[in-house]
Amino acid sequence: MSMDLDPELSASLQARADAGSPIDPEPLLAAAVARGQRVRTRRRAATAAAAVATLAALAATTALLPRQHADISLEPAPSATGPRNVNLARLPEAAGQPGAAARPDLVGTDPGILHFSVDALAAAAARVLWVSKPGVEIAEVQRTDFQVYLGLAQARSKLPPPALFFSGGPGVVLSAPVQTSLAGRAATVRTSDPWQDQGQPSRLYVFEWQPVNGLWARFEVQTIGGQQRALQILDQVRFDQTRRCVLPIRLDYLPPGATVPECDVDLSEDSPAGFSRGGLTVVDGQRRLSIRASGAWPGSGEYPRPLKAGPYQVAADSKGGFWTILAQGLFIEASTKTGKNSLTQAEVFRVLAGIRIADQVNNPGSW
Repeated sequence: MSMDLDPELSASLQARADAGSPIDPEPLLAAAVARGQRVRTRRRAATAAAAVATLAALAATTALLPRQHADISLEPAPSATGPRNVNLARLPEAAGQPGAAARPDLVGTDPGILHFSVDALAAAAARVLWVSKPGVEIAEVQRTDFQVYLGLAQARSKLPPPALFFSGGPGVVLSAPVQTSLAGRAATVRTSDPWQDQGQPSRLYVFEWQPVNGLWARFEVQTIGGQQRALQILDQVRFDQTRRCVLPIRLDYLPPGATVPECDVDLSEDSPAGFSRGGLTVVDGQRRLSIRASGAWPGSGEYPRPLKAGPYQVAADSKGGFWTILAQGLFIEASTKTGKNSLTQAEVFRVLAGIRIADQVNNPGSW
């Protein structure tokens, strides 16, 4: 796991390196700036922790985790500098689909469905990431007052690895597991040593438990206010709701026999149109094609694209394996390993020609 870059950015860089492709610095600079803002978020937790209003939506009972702790305001005070908190709880509901509470066996089986909701936390956030891939579902919420990581799997051994900036970060040391309970179910909690965050102690809390039989969860939260506040934040997760993992692009064509088993989408307050980046992976046996989209910053990626794939102008790396499109405010990359077991450029171009971009790239409800 990269210690310096987001996994998706690392994957993009690696694909370019493997293909010998030129690197457009503008999207990378934008990502680095956003990254720096997220790092600074951790240093401002104490300042922004003061609450200014109670979210009325949080008055409802939370499935599987009935309120055992006093209600708290989850809307942080406005920050004078750095990321703003905006409503990023924007993924559409997966109508008619059961949540993890009712059907834990469905977790990680459909890349288009997330069998939980963190909307109560994302309603005032600087960045939110959702991931659905075989066997696991993930969410990360970055706010000015706390940061949350949630991983779900059907077996404890399948839980996602620790996340960067959480327990997977460099130098993070956790205590031995301590037995506790969540909504009457056995759980463990591990804590980090405290560090001073503008004069107040902040810790990382890592909970693991089975919300229902057949479902394992890892919930990590970095916050001030002690374990009581960590539990109050955890109380806002819903396992009786579902959301769709959606992107402002869709694929109208797949090679015969190919599937799309993975989806990830990242929304950020400081990205063009709110959409930061996300991607789909096309799998055809041993062959894989990664298609990633990001909000295009003004002036970024504007270099010649002499090739044509359907309605799109395409730039192709001379060594093969990497292509880019700039269209309708999105910067789109496609990459595949070169060699015997790889998609041909003709096959890739047929997939690219079938990309359908949403009319409203800033409205997840329309994707």
